[in-house]
Amino acid sequence: MFDINENKVFMDSVHGYISIPRCFVDNLIDTEYFQRLRNIDQTGMRILYPDGKHDRFCHSLGVYYLGCRGVDALLNNFSLDKYWKIRSDRDSIIFWAKNKVLFLIASLLHDIGHAPFSHSLEKEIFYNSGGNSFKQKLAEHINTLERDINHTQSYKTLSAMEISSAPHEQIGAMIIIEKLKDNISRIFDKLIEDGYPNIEDNSILFAEYYNYRPKINKKEFDDDIAFIARMILGLKYNEYTPERQIRNCFIELLNGSNIDVDKLDYTIRDTKMSGISNITIDVERILKSITIITKTCFQKYCFTKNNSFANHTIHKINNKDNVGKLEIDGILKGEFVLLPNTKIKIYVGSEISSFKGEDGEAKIEYISSQVNFSVSSIISRNGTEIHKRKNGDYKTLTEEANDLSFNCTIIGATVLAPNDFYVKVCDRSVLLSINGKCHIEIEGYFYTNSSIRLFDDTSLSGNNLNLDMLGNHIANEIPNDSKYNTFSIGFTKQAINKIASVLEARDYLYLWCYAHHKIIYYANFLVPAISNSILENDQICNSSSFPSWKLHYDNIRSLDDAYIWTVIRSTREKVDADSKKLCDEVLSRKYKISMWKSLAEFDLIFEEFNEDEKINIKNNLSKAICSKKPHVKDDNIVVAGFLDEDVVNNIKRLNTLLNDLKNIVFIPAGYNHKYTDIYNTFILMNNEVVPLDRISLLSEKVTVSQRNMLQYFYLYYDTISSRELNSTSKKILIESIITYFKTICIQKD
Repeated sequence: MFDINENKVFMDSVHGYISIPRCFVDNLIDTEYFQRLRNIDQTGMRILYPDGKHDRFCHSLGVYYLGCRGVDALLNNFSLDKYWKIRSDRDSIIFWAKNKVLFLIASLLHDIGHAPFSHSLEKEIFYNSGGNSFKQKLAEHINTLERDINHTQSYKTLSAMEISSAPHEQIGAMIIIEKLKDNISRIFDKLIEDGYPNIEDNSILFAEYYNYRPKINKKEFDDDIAFIARMILGLKYNEYTPERQIRNCFIELLNGSNIDVDKLDYTIRDTKMSGISNITIDVERILKSITIITKTCFQKYCFTKNNSFANHTIHKINNKDNVGKLEIDGILKGEFVLLPNTKIKIYVGSEISSFKGEDGEAKIEYISSQVNFSVSSIISRNGTEIHKRKNGDYKTLTEEANDLSFNCTIIGATVLAPNDFYVKVCDRSVLLSINGKCHIEIEGYFYTNSSIRLFDDTSLSGNNLNLDMLGNHIANEIPNDSKYNTFSIGFTKQAINKIASVLEARDYLYLWCYAHHKIIYYANFLVPAISNSILENDQICNSSSFPSWKLHYDNIRSLDDAYIWTVIRSTREKVDADSKKLCDEVLSRKYKISMWKSLAEFDLIFEEFNEDEKINIKNNLSKAICSKKPHVKDDNIVVAGFLDEDVVNNIKRLNTLLNDLKNIVFIPAGYNHKYTDIYNTFILMNNEVVPLDRISLLSEKVTVSQRNMLQYFYLYYDTISSRELNSTSKKILIESIITYFKTICIQKD
């Protein structure tokens, strides 16, 4: 739909022939900013897999290719929705045709801001370029671009705090706004000259447009540039207008929290180019299954008693920051998070799956003095389980003198006569889970972490509520800032098993490849530590015989892998001994030796420690990094580097066989996988929109893969003899490390 004529063809080893409009090639691909991507490795995998030497250039072409397929599926689905005609016929065609062009430009340029060695140096460039001030400047740019055409009350000024994108995405958005805006303008000029979208639609409704051939224009060009930046940043609009909410679908398709064309390409490409055995992804079926999910957003809204939402799903409730009142009467399934000072009344006859605190028991104050619960329920008060009355077939929670507040847990209970369960939450959050018949009232601060399913004969009422309901609940009303429709990317049910494959394939890459000890050492320590040591050395970089291209946004056009390799080779004799040793390592691939070879081995070695203890060990080691030796920083905090000699000597003292040990390097090694938002991943099944959290076969898999990964790290070492420790010494080393952690690191910060 809305195809662009006159294309140039590229041959890609993953997707085959990729056809790209010549005006894109002339004004974007054939620029220094885009061509530099040829010299930026896609990943650090080539250290482990020699054939995995693909670059950001071919990945960008691949994302463009998948973007073409995905956006056509998006447009085809939107064309079946009444929101396709959000304006007059002519303007509607312009709107959709132009947004396709903008999406494809963003797909092509989504990685334009990458640093040399991809993620290895992006934080250094970002912080050297100002960090928060750089982000503030970017927000001001976007506001300036959007402000001129947004005079409605719905427009909200973007703050820097709202930008939480990766550093390379922020750098890329800045390049597009500051460096490539004129190039994109020339693309529009060419398309306008060619009469794009070159369509004669005999189905148009309004007579004044008969025989009229609409073509895109540049009336809102600044706003369009801001939209490209938002797609790269994954930064959605907060405005209620249909045009803004529809654009959020394009943002999700490129840079969403779930399955987007960027993640699809690098999962497929990294798998194929490295040669690893991974799950095969049916990308064709996934892209064809893309559909549109409509939600109605209610903001500080008042629902009357007559509002029936039987067989509907509340996608989310967010009354964290404002007092709201909610009453639901009927059959429902879901969980509420109740914040301190919130009142909850659960009427007689209601079923409670669980009522407990987020970190144990719920602390509450009674408002009703005594409540009976079903005899089969499990109830505890201040840690003591309550049993049934001798002469009654029920269990009772009563108000006791001098005990206005108390801790309790309720599991699998029904509230029995004569009193309702009416309490106030005290100083910590409470989780209320319901799966069955229930009549509840909540007043105060509360929210949901998952969807709430409402079944037959269920009514909802309340006031000052912020909630999203799946489906279109505004009918033909004009949207406003208190009630409007939002749109999200979803998938038809035919893609369920394919989505499972994507999640499994992506997790495999992150766990067994990206988190491999050699890749972590190379990409997360060796390259950034050397680059910082050299490129932040004024004596070297200010030399008249050497280009002074420091790691900074101003030099981004000149910074690529080839430059860094040249720097290392030409300056390694001018740096200190520790930095020179690292230069020798990266040039020869004779790296330090890892004490354990995988995160799985880490789990076995540290099996006797609990998760909190392992995190405490990691925190203690991060504080013991020697700042005088090569190291890596994150937001000006040292996160990886050589441990202080005192730490190394304390370990060596535990056994004389470790005297050969030296230069221990600590590197965090969390399984930095992509988060999958199961509450915002939607499947269309039998004409019903189902969030992924309701499909246990998929949601449980995602939950397992997203467990806490904060405890992981690697330790690497050298030996005086330049040989790896033998098996006996290696065993002693591990035992000594464990002993050291027991005696030194297990302590409160």
